Amino acid sequence: KWMQHSDRAEQLVVSITNRTVWRLFNKRLYSSSDSSKFPPIGSHWNELKIGNGGSLLSMSINDQCGWCIKDDGTLWLMRMVDETYQSLNVMCPFSLNRIFCFSEKVAVTTNDGEILIRVGCTDDCPEGDGWIFVEHNFGPIDDFILLTTKNIIFIVDKKHHLWINQWSSDGGFFEVLCNDDSM
Repeated sequence: KWMQHSDRAEQLVVSITNRTVWRLFNKRLYSSSDSSKFPPIGSHWNELKIGNGGSLLSMSINDQCGWCIKDDGTLWLMRMVDETYQSLNVMCPFSLNRIFCFSEKVAVTTNDGEILIRVGCTDDCPEGDGWIFVEHNFGPIDDFILLTTKNIIFIVDKKHHLWINQWSSDGGFFEVLCNDDSM
């Protein structure tokens, strides 16, 4: 039987192990303080402040950390240190609007429709150390998902067509399935 939860959300993200649950509502970020009590949503939410505050556009989490994009286009890494979330501004030369992370892979989109993948993200250095571009020529996108086990990225363009790309360390990104404008 479906039950309506008392809290509202525009986006809800859960880590693979269900240890971390975040919700985004009214451009504010909340973390579940007791996600095991009423899986996957805890009995109480704590608002997380990122940097000097501000509204959020996008968020994504894994078991090691969380990532957020603020409404000014900046990228922030959130880590739990001594039972407290700490935020770190991760520099990017572009203004960002969407993020997706999974395992040690992080991908973002820019306001100009570019897709970038953060490289060098490890348990010891979750913020990574550089960026690579995902080459595409289909303009702005609506959504994307990055799958790390096969280095595959799925993209939905503004015309609602699905694109699939697979990354190869020696050949960059190559197109696996492409859009047919006649559809």
